[in-house]
Amino acid sequence: MEEVISEEEIRQITLEVINKFVIPDFEERGHNASGNWIESIDVRAEHNKGIITGPAYTGALTDGRGPNKNQDPEAIANWAWWYGGNVFKPWSESKGLDLNPYAVAYTIAKRGTKIYREGGSDFLKILETQEVKDYIIQRISFMATANVKLMLKESLQKLKNS
Repeated sequence: MEEVISEEEIRQITLEVINKFVIPDFEERGHNASGNWIESIDVRAEHNKGIITGPAYTGALTDGRGPNKNQDPEAIANWAWWYGGNVFKPWSESKGLDLNPYAVAYTIAKRGTKIYREGGSDFLKILETQEVKDYIIQRISFMATANVKLMLKESLQKLKNS
């Protein structure tokens, strides 16, 4: 028996959810700096489920980042120097922020991010909202109905031709 909704259609609906809900929420939160996170999102379908993958630092957006395990002052200084110059400086410049990226890196190395200290964020919780659930149900219903109509039409045509 044919699938009523294909994995490609599931993938398409999942992409729609990303574009209609997740990316606007991400941008409203002010998370977008370089655009790399948005460009790194990938969607696939497996076993009738839409699967969303993103860069490893997505966890830092949802759970924050804890302090460095190695709290040795020299290790902290080295980490802060590297991350301050290579990560936080470009990030703060892209957002137009006037801050010391090395001080930010040092604070994170010592205490973790604000999101971590506050117990995480509700980023990506949008996927659990009723609005998203309703959207998915509506899109699946629409596609399934169209596919069933097409299958019935093809079956009737075969009957007529036999």
